[in-house]
Amino acid sequence: MPARESKPAGESFVELLRQQIEFLQGGVYEYESLDIYTAGSDEPWSFDTESELEIHEEQGLLVARDGPSEEQGNEDVPEYVIRLNAIVGSQLV
Repeated sequence: MPARESKPAGESFVELLRQQIEFLQGGVYEYESLDIYTAGSDEPWSFDTESELEIHEEQGLLVARDGPSEEQGNEDVPEYVIRLNAIVGSQLV
């Protein structure tokens, strides 16, 4: 049996996070939010279907904006930057 190539744990997690974002925003499933749990925080960061979520893997960041910034010209939209290595878990709700 040939040996399986394994991916680094961080790479697999980023793929899972991308998939969860797609499920949240894709409209096929009826998820209402994505909860992101970070080290040192008691409560998760919670983002809904209207939030913009971008993974910048090269910089090691998740950029999240509450609400669609395109409709508001990117003004008055709260923006959060979360380090990928600070994320300890995520959950679709």
